[in-house]
Amino acid sequence: MSRSDWHKKADTKEATFDGDYFHSCPPSPSCATCTGLQTAQYDWSVIDAAYCISLQEREDRAQSVATQFHRVGLCRLVRFYRPNRHPEAPIAGIWESHRTVLADALRRGYDTVLVMEDDVKFVRWYGPRMSRLVMKVARSLPERWQIFYLGHWPLKMRFLSLNLVKTHSACTHAYIANTSLMRLMADQPYGSVKLASLIGKGVDAYYATLDQTYAFFPMVAIQNATASDHVLAHRRGRIRKLSHLITRTRSRELLLSSLMRPAELLAAFTAAVARLGAVFRRNQCEITPT
Repeated sequence: MSRSDWHKKADTKEATFDGDYFHSCPPSPSCATCTGLQTAQYDWSVIDAAYCISLQEREDRAQSVATQFHRVGLCRLVRFYRPNRHPEAPIAGIWESHRTVLADALRRGYDTVLVMEDDVKFVRWYGPRMSRLVMKVARSLPERWQIFYLGHWPLKMRFLSLNLVKTHSACTHAYIANTSLMRLMADQPYGSVKLASLIGKGVDAYYATLDQTYAFFPMVAIQNATASDHVLAHRRGRIRKLSHLITRTRSRELLLSSLMRPAELLAAFTAAVARLGAVFRRNQCEITPT
């Protein structure tokens, strides 16, 4: 399908003042959800809506990720947000894009929304049964939760149950947000928060500082290995530095895609060892004579 044909299948664009716009996910005649043949196969009952951020110039990624949404039953829930590229700093553009979709959700009165970037990739084993488990875990979140990651790069995590971890994480390609985060981001334009982080100064670095962030274990959404917008911006004339070999070349996407799962397993192992160590120390204190 050509780019123009793909756009014609979407609903009328909802344009913003700066040339950005929203549109629905174009229907597919082969999609059981679009045709209404299997409306209840996948469970997304916790969320009121879903958003996918995709640059206007990256129609290739918008079309590719739409196939993911048809596969996992999200197509009727997703609103694509199509911003223009930030003229100076992609990292600022990404931050403001997340603010925009969260503000739109707040304006529409949504309580809980799924936010995704156009490089999200749901794992092959994410089926109807797993979707019901994810929603069950989401309903068990503590009252003050702000973020529930479906995919992430865990920096530090602690198990609360078999499938739920409390975490500080990088990456924002797939997370569920509530009104607490929506209101918080409404007051945080890019540059308003001073971040001193090894993972940069982007929106994920800010999210990693929050205290009420959780994740489903094991993650059900990773990032694919297509060239990122950071890489393309860098190739458009920016100075190449050795220190940016990973962060601004295709190596970044390959590493994120292939090492996200090992990073999760390493964090899980570290959390398990820490938990066993705490239990051992507590037992030692109980049996030590006074």
